[in-house]
Amino acid sequence: MAPSQPSPTLPSASLDIDVIDAIAFDQSLQSDCLTSGTLYPSPVQSQHLLATTTTSADTTMALAYDAGLPDIIPQEYHQYLDVFSRVKADKLLPHRTYDHQIPLEEGKSPPFGPIYSLSEHELKTLQEYLEENLAKGFISPSNSPAASPILFVKKKDGSLRLCVDYRGLNRITIRNRYPLPLIDELLDRLREAQFFTRIDLCGAYNLLRIAKGDEWKTAFHTRYGLFQYNVMPFGLTNTPASFQHLMNDTFKDMLDRSLIIYLDDLLIYSSTLKQHQEHVSVVLAHLRQAGLYAKAEKCQFSTSQTEFLGFVVSDQGVTMDSSKTEVITNWPVPKSVHDVQVFLGFCNFYRKFIPQYSRTAYPLTQLLRKEAQSAPFAWHNDAQHAFEQLRSAFGTDTILHHFDPTWPIIVETDASDFAVAAVLSQTFDQGARNPISSDSLQLASSQDPWTSSLLERVHLGSAPPGSTINSMNLLTYQDSVCVPEVDDLRLLIVQDRHDSPAAGHPGRRKTLSLVRRSFFWLGMSKFVHSFVDSCETCRRIKAVRHKPYGHLKSLPVPPHPWLSISMDLIEQLPPSSDFTAILVVVDRLTKMAIFVPTTNELDAPKLAKLFLRHVYSKHGLPTSIVSDRGSEFTSHFWCSLSTLLGIKNHFSSAYHPQSDGQTERINQVLEQFLRGYSNHLQTDWSDLLPLAKFSYNNAEHASTQLTPFFANYGYHPRFSFDNTDPASPALFPTARSYADQLKQLHEYVRGELVKANSQSAEQFNKRRLPAPQFQPGDRVWLSADNIRSLRPTKKLDYRRLGPFSVSEIISSHAYRLQLPPSMKIHNVFHVDRLEPYVTNTIPNRVQPPPPLVEVESDLEYEVEQILDSKVDHRYRDPLFYLVRWVGYGPDHNSWEPASNLTHASDLITEFHTANPTCPSPTPCETPPLSSFFWGGILS
Repeated sequence: MAPSQPSPTLPSASLDIDVIDAIAFDQSLQSDCLTSGTLYPSPVQSQHLLATTTTSADTTMALAYDAGLPDIIPQEYHQYLDVFSRVKADKLLPHRTYDHQIPLEEGKSPPFGPIYSLSEHELKTLQEYLEENLAKGFISPSNSPAASPILFVKKKDGSLRLCVDYRGLNRITIRNRYPLPLIDELLDRLREAQFFTRIDLCGAYNLLRIAKGDEWKTAFHTRYGLFQYNVMPFGLTNTPASFQHLMNDTFKDMLDRSLIIYLDDLLIYSSTLKQHQEHVSVVLAHLRQAGLYAKAEKCQFSTSQTEFLGFVVSDQGVTMDSSKTEVITNWPVPKSVHDVQVFLGFCNFYRKFIPQYSRTAYPLTQLLRKEAQSAPFAWHNDAQHAFEQLRSAFGTDTILHHFDPTWPIIVETDASDFAVAAVLSQTFDQGARNPISSDSLQLASSQDPWTSSLLERVHLGSAPPGSTINSMNLLTYQDSVCVPEVDDLRLLIVQDRHDSPAAGHPGRRKTLSLVRRSFFWLGMSKFVHSFVDSCETCRRIKAVRHKPYGHLKSLPVPPHPWLSISMDLIEQLPPSSDFTAILVVVDRLTKMAIFVPTTNELDAPKLAKLFLRHVYSKHGLPTSIVSDRGSEFTSHFWCSLSTLLGIKNHFSSAYHPQSDGQTERINQVLEQFLRGYSNHLQTDWSDLLPLAKFSYNNAEHASTQLTPFFANYGYHPRFSFDNTDPASPALFPTARSYADQLKQLHEYVRGELVKANSQSAEQFNKRRLPAPQFQPGDRVWLSADNIRSLRPTKKLDYRRLGPFSVSEIISSHAYRLQLPPSMKIHNVFHVDRLEPYVTNTIPNRVQPPPPLVEVESDLEYEVEQILDSKVDHRYRDPLFYLVRWVGYGPDHNSWEPASNLTHASDLITEFHTANPTCPSPTPCETPPLSSFFWGGILS
């Protein structure tokens, strides 16, 4: 190779000549710190000479490190020396598919944190960190709108490590649920291994880039500026998952065959040396291909024993790392609750090596209970004894041998009032018991009474054969057969104690009692409860025991008097001056009432005349009327008239009322008055109505604390000949003053009503449950209370039908169900008619088929009114009607094909008579709608 000429601008006297190997030379050619140089070939050990003018200290150290690799790495792996190159490891790698992404929750932005104060030593370390990582390209200057603070923590050697406080960013980062391996499972793979090689990656997280566009989220600020990471830093919430994903995919063909990996720690294991060298070569080749680099001084090759993840593994088994247990054996006596927590936290890592660890540590864990922490710290004799026992136990060289499924298994168990323990052992060729694993558990207070008794009785491991097997090869507990963990067997037992006629579908408690008489298994209560809760037959035949669903929803309080009124009829009274009924009209704001005598034969036109004479002429036109579903209120005439006048009708429902029940209460007051003053023959009640009206309107109302008369007019009527009665409104100073006072009065009344409605709802809702929220596709049970079937008697009929699927959400309290074609009823139901369906979770359980629902042929949901019609030629029956159903509000209106309305022919004829231009089966003639106006009414 011809040497290149040195730059004429640089004097030769400044040249600094280093001797390096071929790998370092290859890296030097790619190094940014090399500005010019001359190559001098040398045949000695294939080394090269590189003359350079400027080489940074870090690069010089890296080059020197790489030059010494042949002395560290075994000869058989020298072809992979580049895998251990410090120069390459310090380079910024290109982007790849495994780049670390930082997805944020929708609408969230990374926080901008404070800058923490740093000491002089910390500032110097920070400068060195920034210079080094800027040179490597691991970080870069940033203009990010976010910034996390930094701080320093001490390493074991006393040096400082920079940490970025990413807690704010982590809180809004969507979690990556990629799993990390279980350490115990990894160690179990080493059963037949004789040779081990441990590889520790160099700057592992720096080998993975931050995904393009996410770098700004990692920004951190210092007194020297704002910077962001280009490589994956420590402290981000998803970094372990991202790195484990990379490692698992890189070595997927070797995992659990000859290699186990936990993040950046790799352990290669083999049964022969030849196989092992092949396995190591394959791993190094994979590392080279993936652009991953190892730290040579932390690697260990072809050994029979090595340290891995805090354990020492060998061909014999797994032991504790003596360098770590030495810390425990020399631990000082704790002086506070925090000291105890730290000590036990350290011990818990090796707890499986200590038989009956939970029992030994019990006095120490009692010091961590809430009630103990509230008192002064007390280090008693039991705690000291437990502390010394643990320190002594961790000083032993316990070996947990590798499990071999071909050898016999021995399980020894023990239990006490506060802890349980178990040891798994095997007997190998030597005949001695070799511990495989141990475990222990402290019991919660709720477990103490039964767990101790159970485990001490069963005591599987140490009891002599046959001591718990009395007869029929059955294992028993307190004279009950212990049922193994076989779902089909447990299912058969519970079915016999619940579904059979001899059992009679009892509830949770009684079914559990029947099962407990003869059987036992852990989790039996949960199994039985799940079985009973999901029993479809029980849901069909049993009454509901909980409070009704659905909270009270009051109608809004009107802003002014007589804008919203309620109307009702008291019927079937004895004749009085040819009257047999009373029309009751109540203003929903002031509660003022009007009592109008009428007859049982009151129809819509007559109702309109009474409305004109007693309401409209005196108080004006309301905007809404609340009434029941009597025919006089729901007739086509009255509804059409209300529409023309701009009045909205609110009909109460017998199934789920949501309107104000004030009229029903006033009816009771009126009937009570007439009961007290009518004659013996009850023929003069119509003459008493004016006094009844005065009496009611002059009495204080509980909701407003005012009389309806005063709330409406702003003054009290003269009640008697007493001169102390209040004056008439004519004595008010001015008309304007009277109007202002009346306005204030109405505002006061409205506020009092809102308060009263809220209090009423609060009391009412104490007797109700919140309505369950169903979604389309959910299955529900339908109450059969208002559905008559063809079965002989309602007493023996099903209480619920279904289950049916929810097809549509009508409102928070109403749902449309997907009913079978045989049920020709309206398919929208209030939530208090529905019960949630509990899905069966017991495998292989077969529920009985649902019974055939035979609804009476004439049982269709009653059509209240035909509102509109349309033609849709996509269907075989193209004519549809918009139907309002009796007992349901406007939000339940639905389009129904004409074939579903065979029993509503009168309403259909009435609709087409009033609406001749709407689509119909045949043309209809109808008189003009002018008869709906007041002139037609009065004629």
